[in-house]
Amino acid sequence: MTLRRLFRCLTASFFCCALACGDSDPTRISPDIPGDERPLYLVQTRIFTADSATGVLVPTHSLEEELDYSRALEQAGGGVLYAARDVGAFLIGSGEEPVITRFEIDANENLVPGEQLSFANAGVVYLYAGSVLFVRPDKAYYLDLDQLQAIVFDPTAMEITGTISLTGAEREGFFTSFGDPVVREDGIYFPGQWYTDPDWDRVPRGSLLVHIDPETDQVSMTSDDRCTSMLASLTTDAGDVYWFSDNFNTLARVGYGPENGFPDCALRLRRGETTFDPDWQLDTGSRTGGAPAIAVLQGDDSRMWFRVFDESAVELPAPADYQTLDTAPAWQWALIDMESNAPARINQERPLSSVGALGM
Repeated sequence: MTLRRLFRCLTASFFCCALACGDSDPTRISPDIPGDERPLYLVQTRIFTADSATGVLVPTHSLEEELDYSRALEQAGGGVLYAARDVGAFLIGSGEEPVITRFEIDANENLVPGEQLSFANAGVVYLYAGSVLFVRPDKAYYLDLDQLQAIVFDPTAMEITGTISLTGAEREGFFTSFGDPVVREDGIYFPGQWYTDPDWDRVPRGSLLVHIDPETDQVSMTSDDRCTSMLASLTTDAGDVYWFSDNFNTLARVGYGPENGFPDCALRLRRGETTFDPDWQLDTGSRTGGAPAIAVLQGDDSRMWFRVFDESAVELPAPADYQTLDTAPAWQWALIDMESNAPARINQERPLSSVGALGM
């Protein structure tokens, strides 16, 4: 497995989705289970050895109780879980070939495999985690990072219906990936993301916002010279979306010098708008006292969890490569509110640790 593929796996190595709707309105990906109104979750993990990977998918009614692995579904090669609200089923991508399988839940809460769909004829050789974008039960896109195309398919009939070129997102000298997608009434939006492999020592300046209109399959891309390589996102209750520069940018800048990246930052897409807000940009360092910070996970309505680097906690070599910085016990959790100017709330109670979480 290349480093590029390993990273894409690790960003989704823990993923859980609710299978039935409860009071907290968890993600619904299957009809209610007859006679049981409790939410049913799927927890997916991956186990890596030197020469193999195995995925384990476990259904559970509680995320606070010990999992019952007697009900687990093992996936050779690791596998990837694709799911979204109101699709009526979930998909599992093979870790050994570009084939996805549709699964449903029966009355006894068994995971029942159904139709399969291969992307091999579209040129796909490997399935990346987080790369299926569901629009509705009969329409989804698979983002093929290796060929920079979106494969249009029907996740109910399990048929490919078309392909869309995304080659306009290329940056010369860099690998291209995409940040968190957001599905709105007017289509799908996601940012471009660039990095080098295997050194991960630099990223280019500037951002890109991709829009796909699911009614016409038309693609539009708008460039912005601020920030770079947006990955994790936050969506407020009002419908505004914030994207944050990625871990590649932070670690390249810290490890190889400021000229190899861009100050950690965020851009905003207002509800009803189609391009980044030209009047808003966050320099994350202005909230952390200048400390490098990697956005990881949305908190509540307008707050984002970050991992903030304490440079005084570790002595780094020069240059410091990706793995050294990623595993250095010098990172702490912090909360930043996007809709205020308040400084980051850094958790002083927990011990410093490695980055440990990316794009959850």
